[in-house]
Amino acid sequence: MAAAAADAQTHLTEYYLETSEYIKIATVAQESGFGTVRHFYRLFQKEYNLSPADYRNAVKGMDEKEESK
Repeated sequence: MAAAAADAQTHLTEYYLETSEYIKIATVAQESGFGTVRHFYRLFQKEYNLSPADYRNAVKGMDEKEESK
């Protein structure tokens, strides 16, 4: 059950970062159910080898490339 909850939390975090560029990272952490922003950053960095902000910027850059085609 814990693995399913963690997976759902990861997908929710990805969704917020990919679709809500104006929501603060701290709000994303809070809305995704993480206890602290620090904990969120640590786990996110470990999972993706990127900070949440870098992940968001990378996704945004990919979206802009798709739109320019």
